[in-house]
Amino acid sequence: MFGLKKVVVPTLDINEAYQQYLDDPDSIMIINVDELIDYDERHIADSENLPFRIIKKFEDYFPDKTKKYYIYSIGAGKAYNSAKTIIKMGYDAYELSSYIQFKGDEEGLSVKKKRRKKRR
Repeated sequence: MFGLKKVVVPTLDINEAYQQYLDDPDSIMIINVDELIDYDERHIADSENLPFRIIKKFEDYFPDKTKKYYIYSIGAGKAYNSAKTIIKMGYDAYELSSYIQFKGDEEGLSVKKKRRKKRR
């Protein structure tokens, strides 16, 4: 009515999306929008981090509009809002379901198990 266009944010299951990435890593980029401290603790292997608070600078960090961008976070709401912002910039972005449901390869401090020496 007033020139406002409703933005449709496509959603993918995080596990299916990761498999698509593994099948074609050159055309898909997985982005985590949590703060760096949370990203460092645990994240999807090969994903990049761009915190939600600076998502409006997405074009500065990821200028390639030919790729698909899969956006995730610990909670789905932040990922949805980030994907919506990115789509408005002209990118092909998808919101993934919550990271909590992820069952694939992870990296980060809390995933690496350190072995303790047994004391005798």
